[in-house]
Amino acid sequence: MCYPAYLNWYFRLLPVLCILLCATSCDIRKSDAEPSASFTAVYDHPDMDLSFYPIDMVQTSDEGFLVLSVFTDTALSTFPLIRLMKTDKSGKLVREELVNAAYCSAVPSLVKNGNVWQFVCMDAVNQNVKLMEVSEDLSGIAEVSELSGKYPLYLYADSRHDFVVLSFDRIARTSVLTKYTDEGTQLWQVSFNIIEDYKNQVETHLKKGNRQFPFFITQAGSPNLAHYLVNCFYNYTMTLLFAGQTSGNRTGQLNTYQDDAAISSIAFLDNSRFAVSRYYMGANYVFPSVELDMNNTQGADTFDDIQLPELTADAAVKSLATTLNNREVVVMASQTKSNRLVLYFFDKAEGALLTTRYLASTNPVKIAGLIETSDNGLALLAQTFVAGRFPRTAIFKVSPEDISFD
Repeated sequence: MCYPAYLNWYFRLLPVLCILLCATSCDIRKSDAEPSASFTAVYDHPDMDLSFYPIDMVQTSDEGFLVLSVFTDTALSTFPLIRLMKTDKSGKLVREELVNAAYCSAVPSLVKNGNVWQFVCMDAVNQNVKLMEVSEDLSGIAEVSELSGKYPLYLYADSRHDFVVLSFDRIARTSVLTKYTDEGTQLWQVSFNIIEDYKNQVETHLKKGNRQFPFFITQAGSPNLAHYLVNCFYNYTMTLLFAGQTSGNRTGQLNTYQDDAAISSIAFLDNSRFAVSRYYMGANYVFPSVELDMNNTQGADTFDDIQLPELTADAAVKSLATTLNNREVVVMASQTKSNRLVLYFFDKAEGALLTTRYLASTNPVKIAGLIETSDNGLALLAQTFVAGRFPRTAIFKVSPEDISFD
């Protein structure tokens, strides 16, 4: 019998997938305090041909964690398959599920919609954007609908419960931004001309090749929404665009330099003030507090920034503006050249560095996510390399007792 191409390699993977469902091990190292205190959990797997790439993480109603990731097989050149994991509040793996191989290349973020979590991924055959939903306990995973466009890059849920999808049009050579209601009705769609053909860069990114780009969407104004901040390819360059919330039209931009530089993260502070990180030709910089004109064109190299030479080249950074231990702070998480995750804590009002905390790892690590937890601590999602070679998923939990600004 002849099967479609994507099913042929799915059947080839079935033995591996069966092992994946039952043989994943979890190494948890934690403090002697309560189960919700600090811990490190590494989710290993015996198959050396599989590489795991964490995508996003959320905390569930039972204080455990739901983790979205993808994985590749070194014997295949296809887009990566999708894996979901549910842990308890101490990081112990409770359940994991693999999404049907008809779907691939899940991208950030996991967003709440009623009693379920949703994410976007790609059709394995035609690259169309698919909206998926999953229950907190992983008892149900299903396609909700096929959305507009191809090559999804990011999903964002705003403060009004609408959601926005960033995708790539390889024919028109544009970045595409589409807004939907929480019921899936399309509100508007806009395109931003890249001009040059970036299909190779986008496919390399989705296949988890060596070059990863910091695509993201967030908003300015909370709870009132003024603009979307969209990090995407535009006019030959990785650019931070300011898009009006009513129609998506570009009102301003923060320029970098082609694809050798980018804004790596941004956090809204107040009014027109933001905390920003960027990289340029391997060097990394942070702006703990900077004014941005969302109705104008600016250059990222004009700000009074702080260079962070300890970070890996073109490091991924995750930023969060929150209140920890009764202090309004900005947290920036990244990875150092010495195989450690690092947390920088800045005063939200003044931008001053309050403290730095390192999370040790015996193996290389790459930051993938940063969230505040229900106990007013932090949780970091990361990729680690077991024995220095095998890409695996890890969670680093930091309790509020381990965060001090004295």
